[in-house]
Amino acid sequence: MSEETGYFSSFDGTKLFYRTFEHAAASRALIIVHGFGEHSGRYLELIEAVRSLPLSIFLFDLRGHGQSEGERVYADSFRYFVDDAEKFRQFLEGRYPRIHSFILMGQSFGGLIASALVLKNSSSWVALILLSPFFSLPKANRFLHWFSLCLNMMIPKIVWNNPIQPAFLTHDSAELEHYQQDSLIQRRITTRLTSEMFKAGKSVFEKAGEVALPVLILASGDDHIVSLEKTKGFFERISSIDKKMQIFDGFYHELLHEKDRQKPIGILRDYLSSLV
Repeated sequence: MSEETGYFSSFDGTKLFYRTFEHAAASRALIIVHGFGEHSGRYLELIEAVRSLPLSIFLFDLRGHGQSEGERVYADSFRYFVDDAEKFRQFLEGRYPRIHSFILMGQSFGGLIASALVLKNSSSWVALILLSPFFSLPKANRFLHWFSLCLNMMIPKIVWNNPIQPAFLTHDSAELEHYQQDSLIQRRITTRLTSEMFKAGKSVFEKAGEVALPVLILASGDDHIVSLEKTKGFFERISSIDKKMQIFDGFYHELLHEKDRQKPIGILRDYLSSLV
């Protein structure tokens, strides 16, 4: 299973960078949606861990992220990210007609995008996997919600430093250093995008009962980036009878880059194996 890269055109002509890891015998595929500020290249360790499974894996850089086009850390609407992900699947279906079903996975902000995409048509996906999904900030940071809404009405394109502290992403010092040195990481955000994220988080959370497909949620027990309380609430609201959630006590936000990441990676591998 070798890596191929390229660009596809999204709904508005924006060129988005993608990575494909095709398994020649696979009829199922996993689409991964990365988190805010990062890019598809940060999932290679996970891909290596599951490469023996009969599963193709596809990723793309969100607009304004990584190697994709688009105004950095800005979008007029959260809907653009959902439409991009939907367009990516359509691109893959045209390129790989042998693949007839897709699993969707999202990390953090990517989890919000993945959830919103599933809400458009749950029946078109095999399963939904969420890693530390964003539906709201922890209570201590809720003031940012109202602050961004107010600023959005006056200066939507103002750029400010991302309030996320890298030190709360992982306990692994080597991973943290790699994150801080990664030139493709976005460390800023705009008022409009912040506001759109908060509005989308509220909307998707309220519609959680419409999610009826199999769901696996892996959450961080010591998450300072997203609200664990909201993640638990989302899980409880899901109507699917096939749903699982595991919380990793003491883990910071990025499960796949934590010191003991082999634990969540192992669970992901076992779950994906059960689906293929």
